[in-house]
Amino acid sequence: MAGMSFSAHISNKKSAITSKTKLESVAKHNLRKYKSSDYSSDNIVVIQGTQNLVCDVKTVYHQEFDAALKDYNERQKRADRKIADYFEHVANKEQDMAVEIIIQLGDREYWKENEFNKIYMKRIYGCLLDELKRLFPNFIVANAVVHLDEDSPHMHVVGVPVAYGYTRGLSKQVSKRWVFTPETLSELLQGKLRAYANRMVDIWFQDKIKEKSKGRNHDLTVAEYKVAREEERYKKLQQDVSDKQMEIEALSEEKGEVMKKAAIAEEVYDLYHSSAYGDYDLREKTISVMYENQQLKEEVSILRKTLDKAYEYMESIKIDGRSVLEGFLEWLNRTKEKVREVLRI
Repeated sequence: MAGMSFSAHISNKKSAITSKTKLESVAKHNLRKYKSSDYSSDNIVVIQGTQNLVCDVKTVYHQEFDAALKDYNERQKRADRKIADYFEHVANKEQDMAVEIIIQLGDREYWKENEFNKIYMKRIYGCLLDELKRLFPNFIVANAVVHLDEDSPHMHVVGVPVAYGYTRGLSKQVSKRWVFTPETLSELLQGKLRAYANRMVDIWFQDKIKEKSKGRNHDLTVAEYKVAREEERYKKLQQDVSDKQMEIEALSEEKGEVMKKAAIAEEVYDLYHSSAYGDYDLREKTISVMYENQQLKEEVSILRKTLDKAYEYMESIKIDGRSVLEGFLEWLNRTKEKVREVLRI
């Protein structure tokens, strides 16, 4: 084998979880709440938490902060300074109320050649989750789910970063900066967790993790990672739709030929059917042609429905505020123009 890639992406900037709306959006994606036509619960594996990620995060808040909240409220002389619910309090402050980490072993090309190895990924990601929790004991994991329904299996981990020792406010608070520093991200997330992943790959696949590309000292943020994955899916969709269009065009041409033959066959069939000297073999061949024509009509109808679904899916995906379908149609028109120019030469 040529080695597996390793990446760990942490939510930041546009992908930061700074409100309940963003947390619900993460939950919708991670647990496949939209459930597309190709959704399979067997390929969405929850290895920690439940099917309700928001409730899982709230549970962590109660477990970690209720005691500190009670102590804080008892020290307040003014009722308006008391905090009724720390989860709601943080959610309204536009700060990181939770953090998402996406971990991925192997890229699309690797998994094309090693599809069978996906059956081991649930257990491997479970081990990586345990190691992540050991390396970051103050990152309290609320929910972890493995996605096996995409080209590259990967794990989404959502948790709450907990800090101690505050003299103002609660003595124990949510703090992404306190838990995830440049040093811990480099030494632990990109260093020790990568080394642990390398041991897992060696044990399970007798392979190794590729070295990071030279000149690159950081991984993509979750937002950049998700855009990159959408671009990959867009390219794949382009190819799939292009292949379907070619199939439809080929079937249309074949259908036209069959229909012409069927029309002739019907006339011949009528002629011989009305004659006392009708030829049985000829009638059977004619019926076969007519049946083939009907089958082709049905296949073209199915392919057109498939293409319509592909168009609807591409229309729903937005990159930089622009639908994938719009970009694809522009690309298709440019390609047609290039073909016409070549034919004119």
